[in-house]
Amino acid sequence: KNLGIDLGLGFYSNYGLIGGGARYFISDSQDIHVNTGIDVSGFIIGAGSRLYFQPNENKCFFVFSCKPRYFVGGDFLRANGGTVTVESDGVKGEYKQSDGYATNLSVGSYDVFGESFTMGLELGYRFWLKRPTADFQSGTYLQKHQDDLKKSLEDSVNLALTFGWLF
Repeated sequence: KNLGIDLGLGFYSNYGLIGGGARYFISDSQDIHVNTGIDVSGFIIGAGSRLYFQPNENKCFFVFSCKPRYFVGGDFLRANGGTVTVESDGVKGEYKQSDGYATNLSVGSYDVFGESFTMGLELGYRFWLKRPTADFQSGTYLQKHQDDLKKSLEDSVNLALTFGWLF
């Protein structure tokens, strides 16, 4: 089986806060994939590849029968920005975020249970190549809003949990 689909939840991840993806296994040790999702930086889409290492074991989390695969990978991401509403202490402001481009380096596990069900855990680091900016549009301007947006668009550690299916 060399085609997979994933649904993912994350924190600054390739899947955004929630998203999905598809992967094609070129071989047992490499895939190419695309991911998309909704993130604090707007709608994101990415493409990348992973190199897999398959240990001589058949347990995941030391208990469950599965085929574990560990990986290192890299992705290129595009965030399309858009309008973001920020609220604190009952005060709202709208900000226009610009597009951004980032790369993500990651390590993790991609475990196959049975013949087709997959579960993945990924830890990575996102580096912005072109960091999005956030410009005030309407509502009430607060420096705290601007600071919060700037902080959310910094280079960051990310984490994703995925569930999927192989075909």
